Amino acid sequence: MKQIIIANDPIYGNGITPGADYIDSVSNLTASSIIAYNMNDANNVDSGLSIDGATPSITGNEILFAVGATPTPLLSNSIDRVSAAYNKFLYQSPTTKVMAFGTCDTSIVDNLNTIKLNAITTGDVYGFAITDLDKPHENLSRYRQYEYVVQPIDDQNAILNSIVGLINSDVLSPATATIIDDGGSDNIGVRFTGKVAGKNFSVQPMYKMIGTAPLVETTEYSGTPTTGIVNGVYCDTATLASVYGSSTLPSLSAVNKGDGLAAHIAQIEEEYSVRRGNLNAEYMLSSLWKEPSHIVPGETYITYIITWKTPTQHPGHEDDSVEQELIIAIPSANTAVEAAIDNILVLL
Repeated sequence: MKQIIIANDPIYGNGITPGADYIDSVSNLTASSIIAYNMNDANNVDSGLSIDGATPSITGNEILFAVGATPTPLLSNSIDRVSAAYNKFLYQSPTTKVMAFGTCDTSIVDNLNTIKLNAITTGDVYGFAITDLDKPHENLSRYRQYEYVVQPIDDQNAILNSIVGLINSDVLSPATATIIDDGGSDNIGVRFTGKVAGKNFSVQPMYKMIGTAPLVETTEYSGTPTTGIVNGVYCDTATLASVYGSSTLPSLSAVNKGDGLAAHIAQIEEEYSVRRGNLNAEYMLSSLWKEPSHIVPGETYITYIITWKTPTQHPGHEDDSVEQELIIAIPSANTAVEAAIDNILVLL
């Protein structure tokens, strides 16, 4: 069973008294405020007691989280403390992917890592293919191909500028292209920059462009690492220095899709809404499912992912307990709620 709770209220347990009120008062919760309860306590008097977020006391074998909502609050399944584990993910902004064909270091001139179009002949074809990796394979606009046929007066700079112009005039291209020069008269590389942060793409040289320079990108990690991928081969610092000409990969960055964006949480909310009646129907879904999203557009979220297994109801049988998952999403700015949830989860 998979669930998600989205709590936008900045006050933990708003509307009730945490640590004093019981679960029968859960309907008093302010809309979108979150609270945790002790459940399945050996002392029945304390079972269902709300948990104070500042100085939590967890005496139950299980806890559950609830969030205020109209017409009724939303309650998670009871979380078994013995098998529970959790991870916390802070908001992380998406980054824009940047890669290069040829050098991306303008201080390097006439090195092996620059583009060298030798023996240019009229009628030769040079080009690149750019693939939008976030589009499904059946989407015909996923793969974009840019070709240029050499004219009698063309030199290397004219060819590269023409191909860059083709890429930048295509509104469906997932990336823009810019010429890299050495500060003089030579174009020594082409840089490809994603149009949208968090979107992934790949670049492949085509026709006579193949083999004229290395295709350079960073590792899967963000930032500017001292190791990276050149022509599809992972290179350490020494290899980069000897082959690529520089021990770092300046001006390049791998794509990072980010964490805690409103659009990401909204997608999870839709996927996890089956229990609340979303049948994912192909027809008449607007009539069958009308619950509005609890996501605040443009908000950034902290997410907690809690997993556990419900204890088996048939001791001695070899049946596996079903793993359950609960995602809690709260706005990044709600530090008081974040602290309360942190205090509670550390006691699981």
